[in-house]
Amino acid sequence: YSAGLYRAFPNTMTLQDQTILYLDPFINYFTNKDFKHSLRSRYFYTKNSLTDSTNNESNVAYSEYQLTKQLNPWLHITGGLIMNQTYSNSGIAYNGILPENHLQNFAGYAQTDMKLWKILNLSLGSRYESFIMNDEKAISKPIFRSGFNLKLSEGTFLRGSYGQGYRFPTITEKYIHSDIGGLAIYPNPGLLPESSWNAEIGVKQGFSLKKFIGYVEAAFFWQEYKNTIEFTFG
Repeated sequence: YSAGLYRAFPNTMTLQDQTILYLDPFINYFTNKDFKHSLRSRYFYTKNSLTDSTNNESNVAYSEYQLTKQLNPWLHITGGLIMNQTYSNSGIAYNGILPENHLQNFAGYAQTDMKLWKILNLSLGSRYESFIMNDEKAISKPIFRSGFNLKLSEGTFLRGSYGQGYRFPTITEKYIHSDIGGLAIYPNPGLLPESSWNAEIGVKQGFSLKKFIGYVEAAFFWQEYKNTIEFTFG
């Protein structure tokens, strides 16, 4: 008797065997001049074997070098370099020539944090991103962020921030080609990177009521996107 049973839509259910391996070596080195050197890296391997023959595997190698220093009691600096390499072999991410894809990401960043007059915290940073997928032309973009926190009086704080965002399409988003139970998923090799910006202004007020201490906070937030990446029906 099977009336009323919830069933998977025909041709949508698959069985999967997954293999995952990752290594996270890192090292921190402190000098006698208060410099901190950090080297973080990761190797990540994943392999998926599925009953519908859409097997796939990927290798990801990530490394980041970061340098930080407290220059004086009110000034702290941070800088770094990043490299990320992704190799993918998937029957559903087909670039028109081979099921093999390669995504490279290189970035550099710097940030300054300041504490002034014991009442004002300032932060200013920038990051430069560069992406290369397969043999396509490299796409690069700088992004910026800034923020402040000002103590107006005892228990009263005013804060504000502005930041930019940037995201390059993944291999799957550009090249996936598959179907699930009659629902077809098509690639978009001309997909453009997504960018955004956001701003916020807020005030926080502390209060004390007998044995209770609390905060009341109000904020205004605004964010805009350009070339938003999302799956759509068509």
